[in-house]
Amino acid sequence: KRPCVTICAVTTIEFIKNFLNKDDAETGFLARFLIFNPPGNDVIPDALPAGNKRVQEMESYSLLSEVYNQLEGVSVPIEYTLTAGAKREFEQYHLNMFKRFKESSESDQSKLDAFIKRWSPSVLKLAIPSQYMIDSEARQIDEQAILAGISLCAYAEQCTRYLMKRELG
Repeated sequence: KRPCVTICAVTTIEFIKNFLNKDDAETGFLARFLIFNPPGNDVIPDALPAGNKRVQEMESYSLLSEVYNQLEGVSVPIEYTLTAGAKREFEQYHLNMFKRFKESSESDQSKLDAFIKRWSPSVLKLAIPSQYMIDSEARQIDEQAILAGISLCAYAEQCTRYLMKRELG
């Protein structure tokens, strides 16, 4: 009903390790998620919030609320096609992603097989809300929107490969 809305969650490696066994990567359950592992830092966080703004007062919150409210009012499904440039970028990403996969070791391939099948569709799923935020009237996903999806999925691939090799594999 609402394909652009998704559930996001945050956890720690220590927490998730307690629920995974060596076969979980291959079952496909974990591959349903785009996994991000931002680099750690040694910065000590502020003891108290620096500003006195509530989340609802932030510019990003109002933008996302506006997008959500607009989508909530859509009574006819929005159907998108890809521009020629977006299609070219998407196909190039897809081919390069599978090339990287084929160049991986057999062990890595077995861990990443379920993920590789979901990353390309995720690019398209991410391009939809990206295009809507770029131009809510457009009915074609352009290069900018597809590159937004590719950027997120490429980072998720990099993080997943790292975690499977070092933390979860």
